[in-house]
Amino acid sequence: MSKMTDEGHRPEDPLGGIPPEFFQDRSLLVVANGVVNAGVVNGGQRYTKVAEAAADEMTAPTRQGPVRSQDLRRARRVFVPPSGHAEGLGALESGLLLLVGAQGTGRRTAALNMLAHGHEKPALVQLDGHTDLVNWRPAPDGVHGYLVMDPADPRALRPWDLANLEQRVTGAGARLVIVLVEEPGLVRALRREHGLPVFRHVPPDPRDVFTAHLTELCPDPGERERRMKALGFDVLSGLLPAELPPGHAVSVAEAVVRSAPEGEPCPGSVTSALAEAEAAELLAVSEEDTEALTLLLSVCAHSGLETSTVMDRAGALRHLLVTGPNPDAVSTVLPRRLQPGVLRRIRTRPVTTPHGDERVELLWPAVAEAVWDLVCGEHPELLPSLHRWLAMTAEGDEEISQAARVLSGLAARTGGRTLTLMGDVVVPLAPSGPGVAARCLANGLRHTEAGAVARQVLGEWSMAAEPALRTAVAHACGWAGEALASEDVLELLQRVVDRSDTVETPTCAAVVTALARLFSAGGPEDRRTYVRRLIAWSRGEDVVGRLATRASSALLHADPAWFGEQLRSDGEDADAVLELLVRALNEARSFYAMRDALLGWCSATEQGLTPRPPLEKLFARLVDTRQPGALRLLLSIERSGDATPGRDLAERALAAWHSKNVSKEGTS
Repeated sequence: MSKMTDEGHRPEDPLGGIPPEFFQDRSLLVVANGVVNAGVVNGGQRYTKVAEAAADEMTAPTRQGPVRSQDLRRARRVFVPPSGHAEGLGALESGLLLLVGAQGTGRRTAALNMLAHGHEKPALVQLDGHTDLVNWRPAPDGVHGYLVMDPADPRALRPWDLANLEQRVTGAGARLVIVLVEEPGLVRALRREHGLPVFRHVPPDPRDVFTAHLTELCPDPGERERRMKALGFDVLSGLLPAELPPGHAVSVAEAVVRSAPEGEPCPGSVTSALAEAEAAELLAVSEEDTEALTLLLSVCAHSGLETSTVMDRAGALRHLLVTGPNPDAVSTVLPRRLQPGVLRRIRTRPVTTPHGDERVELLWPAVAEAVWDLVCGEHPELLPSLHRWLAMTAEGDEEISQAARVLSGLAARTGGRTLTLMGDVVVPLAPSGPGVAARCLANGLRHTEAGAVARQVLGEWSMAAEPALRTAVAHACGWAGEALASEDVLELLQRVVDRSDTVETPTCAAVVTALARLFSAGGPEDRRTYVRRLIAWSRGEDVVGRLATRASSALLHADPAWFGEQLRSDGEDADAVLELLVRALNEARSFYAMRDALLGWCSATEQGLTPRPPLEKLFARLVDTRQPGALRLLLSIERSGDATPGRDLAERALAAWHSKNVSKEGTS
């Protein structure tokens, strides 16, 4: 049967294209649905119409083209064979080889060198990964090798398909290498199901690649040795970890030569140049891949944490970027754990600690700082989410400090502008928020440009109605150290406490902790300033006065030896110290804290850690004050067990107290 068509007749006229002689005997014609049979008919006629294939179901044209000459020259110029390269060449003699390896490990370079092996001027062709290899045909001649990178579905090729493909390629006098991405179980499945040679690509040692390319770029052995010595063994080892892709090892060699054409390479300039280029590439790759972006930022922020923790926190950041600044949604929806395959896309390496914990880190740690540089300069829209995320995920003192260091670095890069975002960090749904904000602000005080903004934020928050903001100020003052003058610190802390209704609050507790920390780290003059200000506060009847009496015991506990030195001076400092201690003993809410601090001082004296004379002088002067809090202290110690520290001093002081009472009665 045949379907007759002609440009001069309409398709609906099935007899229009038949020669006239056929009309002489119409019994010879059978017409059915546009199909004409002009032959002899025996029996009935059956017509089957097959629908034409839809346009989108048609086989796409094969996309292929010659490998660029410059790419081939680059691949062959300084080639360091991977492990088992000779075995791979032997297997390729059959005409077909499946090469399996991780992306970015030099798979294409290895495949091109295999196909070009034995040819001075090889003619190589690369096929698109979506090529239908079942129906593809090689050129009759003139091509030495064909390369297919990452076919869409390698498991769809059946053994007979590959056998036919192998015959066609060898018949054309060529060879074919199909490069596949390594997946769990892929190599075993291909070998078991297809029985074809599968070459597992293991990249060469990056140090060998570096040496080969450095030799090519710098042929003089003396010059190479001088440059490597100037760079330093430790720096070079850090730039060439075992997991480094070959292309990156080439970049290290180029950076060593390019960094100082006529002088000695500076280790810092080499490292920073490589880190900047790597960070730019990683962010460019991650811009369209939210998983890769969030994992990259998580690795940069949480270096040293377990891999599972880094990935979980990357999932939290991804969730935050999707849902926006909605704290309820962020806190109530568990983040989805990212897939381990993403780790390869951002070029990390696994690290196992001596305790068996699994960690993840970037191949070049310096890339993390370069990533933050680019985020501040080119992706400022990420900064608000990064602040909320770091405060939300920090757990424990060490992680809070780590999150604060990252945020402080962002503040330094932006001249302190990001410190204004810290208010969103201090929220009830993030218990670690005040701690993160406090350390970030304290760190910001030490930077020239960010310091002014940090002082402004602390001033505004110290008078805020929200207790969390004032708590953050208290913690920040405690961590500020020499970055804030003692008078400035005391002014901020007084404003923080003025807004409190009672001393029994986390904010006031943070103020006490800050004062004790500042007192411990302060110099002699700073310590005198703190004591004098606490005495002035303690004379009031408000919340500030009650806080001062509570804080005095914390200062005594921090350094009793200093208090002893002041008591021995017999001057204004001794009177100030005594007044501070007695006021705390007279206050019912602060009595027990001061008593415990004094017992601790007595214990340290009995152990020989502090001298005894200052303590004896203190108990003698307590008798002279005739204050009820002093008497309550002496009676409390005297009535306790024999092993109580300072019991002998208390008994002697009580005897002196009684003696003075008797003397007064006799005089009267």
